[in-house]
Formats: sequence, structure tokens, C-alpha cells
Amino acid sequence: MTRRAVPIVAALLVMQATLVVGTEQFVITPAGKDHADLPASIEYAQQLEAVDDDSNSTVGSRHLVESEDAKSSDTAPRTDSTALSESQAAPPPDVVLDIRTLYSLQDAAAAGHVEAGTLQQAMLQQIDRKLAAGLPEGEQNVLVQNIVGFVLSGGNPSVADHLAERDNLSALQRKLLRGASLYMRGKREEASGLLAKVNALLLRPSIAGRVALVQAVLETGDGERRQALLAVAIASMPGSLVEESALRRSALFYAMKGNQHMFWKRANRYLRRFPHSIYAKPFLQDVMNSILKLGNEKAVPEGIQIDIFLIQIPQSMRRSFYLNLARQAALRNLVDLTRFASRRSLRLSVPGSQEAQVAGLYGLIFEVTSAGPVDDDQGLRNLNPELLPPLERRILEAGLKVVDAIRRPVAVSSTGTSLLDSGEEDLGLKKTAELSLAGADRSIEESSR
Repeated sequence: MTRRAVPIVAALLVMQATLVVGTEQFVITPAGKDHADLPASIEYAQQLEAVDDDSNSTVGSRHLVESEDAKSSDTAPRTDSTALSESQAAPPPDVVLDIRTLYSLQDAAAAGHVEAGTLQQAMLQQIDRKLAAGLPEGEQNVLVQNIVGFVLSGGNPSVADHLAERDNLSALQRKLLRGASLYMRGKREEASGLLAKVNALLLRPSIAGRVALVQAVLETGDGERRQALLAVAIASMPGSLVEESALRRSALFYAMKGNQHMFWKRANRYLRRFPHSIYAKPFLQDVMNSILKLGNEKAVPEGIQIDIFLIQIPQSMRRSFYLNLARQAALRNLVDLTRFASRRSLRLSVPGSQEAQVAGLYGLIFEVTSAGPVDDDQGLRNLNPELLPPLERRILEAGLKVVDAIRRPVAVSSTGTSLLDSGEEDLGLKKTAELSLAGADRSIEESSR
């Protein structure tokens, strides 16, 4: 691939993407303080969320952030270079254009273009080679902004270290450069010390979202502050990989805290915004794990919430989700969730198909151990073992053994006393049931490893 081939292919991908963030020439406005007014930031982040919360439009949130940017720019010291209009400013260095192409590739990945991931690695290597020859000259604010974004996008952190050594940087620019480098080197505590008090809302959107996302990842204390920072990332860069990542993290943080209302709100918004993202399938698995975790905590989500979430994906994926959920819920002995998921999967399956057989099995398996006589054992016998995968076949065999043991007449001793009543257990009923169910449990556990 030639040196200019990557930007050309990337441009074609961006033209195809359904959601693309523009590549305006944003600058970091120098400031003489740390911008530590965090309560105001949280309140404003909530306003940003209210604008774009239930809409697919990206105009409102971007307008608000840019309006706030304009206000902050008026109060911050301005140099001659930042006062220039875009038409008067010198063209950005070639490497800066490559960095913006890198951003576009990331956004293309969020829009579902798998090949963008490979091209992104090629672009990172190309930028590294150019920067290894020396940092370019040019408008410093533009350079700082793009180097910070490049490093936070997986670039070489030493580039930020070299740029931070220049004498004519503002305190804010130096913090951003060094904080980004430390974060990418895994020194999170030191990075947090530099970035925690930076008010991302006073930065331009192209970098505000990236900085806010990193701040949220570094946040270890107040959950409200973490969610406020994620809200800034979501609102600052609509349609970008930053928004996609922030939505995923926000949803899972809410699930971790047991806030089901906000968990489903964020999860639903993610699927509306990024249904084709290359990270969408792993997110669906994360949602399933969150549902199971809530079930273990005796807070099983309502079925209607799961239905509303899954209606946004293709039927084949819904069927697979419900079927896997039934299997994992059975492993955790979540009876109601197993029955719910198996019924939904059965409804979406072709009658007589393998999926229908598996769903029917999980819908009936807990009936074997329910109190009272086994009235629905015929349902198990109607299943075709030849259509079942090996795991489910073993579970069916174990279930049928239990049913047969329950159905078998109780042996009576010569004195007319039931062997069970006399304490004898060599009749085999209890032992057979325990061994069969234990074998089924082992089969399910093996499948989940």
C-alpha cells in the first residue's frame, strides 16, 4: 500500500459511512487556569444529554458544545494565531491531515466498516514514520490538539512527550500532552493527577470528547461524575467512535450500579445509534452478562425491557440471544429467566428446527424438578435427540432419567412398609435424580468455559 493509498481508501469509507463527524480545524484555546469548576460541568453535561437523548439527530448537541466553546473562548486569553479566521490560517501540516484521516477511519469502524480496523493500523504506522522524522512546524494549537488526539487513538506516546518539552506551550496544553502520554503508557494514577481537573467542556469538540472519555475511564470514585464525563463525550462527538465507546461504557457502568432504568436507556440508545458497529456484537454479550448478573442479585429485568432492546436487531440475532440467555440462565438456576428466554426463542424458531428443539428443552427442563407430579414429561419425550447439540442431548437424557425415576412405582418390603419410609435409599430414586441432575450441571458448566 503506497503512502497516499490509505487516505484515499479512508476517504471512500467515510463517504459510505452513515454517521461521520466533520474534520473542521478546531483549536485548543489557551487558558491560564485549570478550569476546575466541575459542578458547573456536570450540570451542563446533563443539559447536553437532554437535548439529544431521544433523537438520532446530531445537530443539537454539537451546536450546544460549539456555543459553549465560543463563550469560553471569549473569556480565555487569545493569541494572534488563534484569532485568525480559517481562511487566513496556514494550511495544516501533512501529518495533521493524516491524523484527521485516522479519526475518520475510527468513525467508519463505528459505522460498521470492518476493513476500517485494518486501515487504521496502517495509518497509525504511517503517522509514526512521519513523526519519527521530527515534529512539524505550523500553528501550535492545531498541532497540540491533533497530537493529543493521535496519542489517545493508539499513537506513540513519546511524540506527546517531545512536543511537551517546547517552551511556548500553555499550562493546559502541557497537561493534555503529558496526561495523554501517561495514560497510554498505563500510568493511570499519574495521568489522572494531570487530567482530572481539566474541564473538557472548555475544549473544542474534536478533542473534548476524547479527553472526557479518558477522564471517565480514570475516574474511580463518584459514579455521578463518571457518568457526567461520559455525557460530555457522547454530546461532544456525535456519530464518532468516541460516542460509541462512551455509550457502551455508560450503559455497563449503570448496570454495575444496578440502575436498570438508565442501563436500558443507554443500551437502547446505543443500538439506535450504532447497530452496525464492529463492537456491537461484543456489546450484546456484555448486555447478556449484565442481565444475568442482575438476575443473580434477585433483580431480574422485566421481560418487556429485554424485548424492547432486542427488537432493534435482526430476528436471527434475537433468536440466538434468547437461546444463549436461556442456556446461561439455566446454568445459574434462574428459573423464571430461563423460561422467559426459551419461550421467546421458541416463538422465533422454525417449528421442528434445531433451535426450536433446544428452546423447547430449556422451557421444560425445570419442570422435572418442580414439586408435584410430572405432568408435562411427554414434552421432553417429544424432543428429537438427533437434532440436539451434544450438550443439550446430555441434558435431555439426564432429565428423562429423573422423570423415569419419579414415575417408577415405589418398592414395598415384605412387611408392607415402603423402603423410602424405612429410610432405605438403595431403591435408586433419589440417587438417580441427583446423579442425573449433577451430570446435566456439569455439561452446562463445561459449555460455558
